[in-house]
Amino acid sequence: MQYFLVTLYKKLIYRQKMAEMRLAMIKLREKGLSIRKISELLDVPVITISDHIKRYEETGNHKNKPKGRPEKSARNRKNIQGNDPAQPIVQS
Repeated sequence: MQYFLVTLYKKLIYRQKMAEMRLAMIKLREKGLSIRKISELLDVPVITISDHIKRYEETGNHKNKPKGRPEKSARNRKNIQGNDPAQPIVQS
């Protein structure tokens, strides 16, 4: 049990550290530094920096992606007919 808690704690610390470093990566890149130079400065793998910068350029957001599986669109609560009380149910 203690091993599980230590592992969970390390993951939480790593997420917080990466959340703070992600913004630093983006700012350094915008200042014109290469990905390899940022990797050396922050002691983070090149692929990690590349992934974060690529996601920032595509989405404009530097925050974590949502976890878990998204809802299926056909079964989404908004798409189920008769769920909206504002719309009357038409019976034929």
